[in-house]
Amino acid sequence: MTLEKRIEALERRCKRLGKTLVGVGTLALFAVVAGTAGWTVAYTGSISPKSVTTTQIALRDSAGKIRLRLIGADGSVRAYNKAGKARFVLYGSQGSVRINDSSGKTRLRLFGHTGTISARSIVANSQSGPTKIVLGGGNGTLTTFGSNGKKRIVLGEGNGESMNFYDKNNKLRIGLTVQGGESILNLMDPSGAPRLQAVGTNGKIYFSAPNTATISHP
Repeated sequence: MTLEKRIEALERRCKRLGKTLVGVGTLALFAVVAGTAGWTVAYTGSISPKSVTTTQIALRDSAGKIRLRLIGADGSVRAYNKAGKARFVLYGSQGSVRINDSSGKTRLRLFGHTGTISARSIVANSQSGPTKIVLGGGNGTLTTFGSNGKKRIVLGEGNGESMNFYDKNNKLRIGLTVQGGESILNLMDPSGAPRLQAVGTNGKIYFSAPNTATISHP
């Protein structure tokens, strides 16, 4: 082999060795960065300098506790406090968000598919208590609930121009409606039957008693 050919062969070997060292160095750099950031990767896919394919990624704080987790199975992102309780959960598959208190109990939920926001109370020894307030973006309503979980006040029910009050048995007791230039106030008995109606447009009050004809005044 001539001297020139030997030099060319040596150059080719050096190039191959250089590519190998670059690849090893890239993986080593990724391992150092991941270790410094406190990553825990449930590795089932592939790793390259530009992307990571895996099923779960967890970020830990300096004490080794998980503070942020990305889960591919349900498309969720979860943020944790120092006690390990989830404070914020975003579900990509459901299009919803849960915001929890310091004990991990859900207090506020946002639903993207219905445009709804619901707030919950807390009951001892329970993941979360009954819903207390629901804001419905789809139908433009605001609903409050009693301690038994039944609705008590609904604002914007029907065509969005009414306010209704319910008793603990979920019976409508007071209804205020403003529609088509009319304002009407209805009072119902415990069965939900109308007993008194005040109409603002004509200034009349209508009285309805069981088994009797409706009378008006004036």
